[in-house]
Amino acid sequence: MRRYALVYVLIAAAIATACSSGDSNQSPTEPSAGSGPSLDPALALRCRQDGLIVVQLAKILPPRPPLQLLAKGLAKYALVEVAVLTKKPDLAKARALDLIDFITRNRDNLINANSPTTLTNLANVTDAILCLVGLPPTGVTDPLHTGIGVVPGNSTSPVIITTPQGDAGLLAPAGSTPTTVVVTVTNAVSGGLDTPLDQYGQTIELTASQDVTWGNGGVTVALCVAADVDQTVFDRLRVGHEGGLPANKLGNIEILPVVPNVTEANVSQILGGSCSSGLGSRAGFQSLKELATRVLLPDPLYALTAAAAVGGKGGQATKFSKFRAVDPQLDVIANPALPASTAGVTGAAVAQPPSVLVRTDSMHPVPGILIRFKVTGGTGSVSPADPASVTTGSNGVATASSWTLGSGSNEVTATAASPVPASVNEIIFTSPGSVTFTAEGAPAAPDFGASDWSFLIQSSAPDGNSWTTLPWPVTATGWAQGLAPFGSVPIGGVSPTHCSDQAPTTWPTNRTILLRRDFFVPPGVTSATISVKVDNDMRVFLNGAAVTDLLTHEGCAEVNLLGPFTTSVVAGTVNHLAILGVDRGTESFLDAKVTFP
Repeated sequence: MRRYALVYVLIAAAIATACSSGDSNQSPTEPSAGSGPSLDPALALRCRQDGLIVVQLAKILPPRPPLQLLAKGLAKYALVEVAVLTKKPDLAKARALDLIDFITRNRDNLINANSPTTLTNLANVTDAILCLVGLPPTGVTDPLHTGIGVVPGNSTSPVIITTPQGDAGLLAPAGSTPTTVVVTVTNAVSGGLDTPLDQYGQTIELTASQDVTWGNGGVTVALCVAADVDQTVFDRLRVGHEGGLPANKLGNIEILPVVPNVTEANVSQILGGSCSSGLGSRAGFQSLKELATRVLLPDPLYALTAAAAVGGKGGQATKFSKFRAVDPQLDVIANPALPASTAGVTGAAVAQPPSVLVRTDSMHPVPGILIRFKVTGGTGSVSPADPASVTTGSNGVATASSWTLGSGSNEVTATAASPVPASVNEIIFTSPGSVTFTAEGAPAAPDFGASDWSFLIQSSAPDGNSWTTLPWPVTATGWAQGLAPFGSVPIGGVSPTHCSDQAPTTWPTNRTILLRRDFFVPPGVTSATISVKVDNDMRVFLNGAAVTDLLTHEGCAEVNLLGPFTTSVVAGTVNHLAILGVDRGTESFLDAKVTFP
């Protein structure tokens, strides 16, 4: 203890000299008076006793030449005590930060530099010095995973602070802060970021001795990524930052903008060339594997070793909290719980409107994504319509309010929009970041006298038995459109035999007619009944397959109803009805209806 007693004597002498000379050691740039709140004497006394600052300095600063760091450190500490005892709090804080800066800049020259004991002593003495001048402690509880450094106010050169392992760090550019601050960089922080995005590597935390808005675009935050990250995933990783952020967020994080003109090599420089596997850094490993690894290792081992390569990622932050590498890629898919294609009655809303799921590469649902729905085909309408949007919920799903179909083919495209502004390197959506839904709009099942029939009249009546199947689908391209029933007695005309009703659509006698009509079958329906009024013969086809043989009929169509014929249908979609009619005689007539049990 004789050495420590001598140290105390030296400090006492320095204090006495400074007090008697009016603090002649004051720098012209340092505050000359305590403009801030006064220091608490009881707190300062406790910090001296609890921190044992002189003892801690003697444990970590080498006393001998050529550096003689202990003498220099004790001299700086004496100046801190002078400012404290003369009640100049601002000056005391400035000198305390200068002392911490002196220690951390010489970290590699400390006694047993970077040993667990030295790192613990470094953390303890830093907190004791901060406590002495009324600044908040760093809170370092795990010095093996924490780097401590000082960024001088309006510094003229960049400052790099890293953890002892060099796997996390920051680069504060020159002039980045107007006031001197103590910064800690801690890795191996428990828990991840508050975001649904996939996360990789360790969580690190950055703190400063006081709240500072970092100028010049902020500081570059760099961190290593776990060795088991696939190269494709690594290439798209970004640094995420948690806590109290503006609109450029997803969950409670900001995705940091990529640092302008900072390459991966620059990030590695911040991290001291770490982020390495047993074969070196990612950049070095890439060269090594190309030159030698394939020659030295069999393919399975080579592939395994290549997958173990690791690297660092960087981003630019203006505030400090937790940081971690995140994957900003999101998949936009049709809601797997619902069909991507559907059908419905023309002019009516479909039973299930378009619905999408947004998820991460690891299948985690992502809330808060804007989905815009837009009609991209057909004459239907969707609500809400672009540019209005629906936001994905906690299950990652966004569903349109309704989709009303037009006749025939309909199409709606749902497109994801990032909540992150484009100026902040927005979320990456897997190409094209949209889902297209299709639906067929068709009339309801026909009753007698229905509209929307397509028909084709042949010049002569063929042998109906030759029509065993129809080429399907019958497109009815170029066919005429008509209103049932079809017959030879026009509206306002007279029946020669007073047998058939008048028909709005003419079907000449002794001709063959082919009718086609689509109709929507509601979900849950498994069969349909088809009833036909005909004069003379007919055959029914549903979805291209024959429901009946050729049925010959004599007599009046209105009196003799053929059927009903019950057949299977496809529920929840459009079914296709076709009827072959053959006339033999002086009058013709054909009409049909479909009912569901």
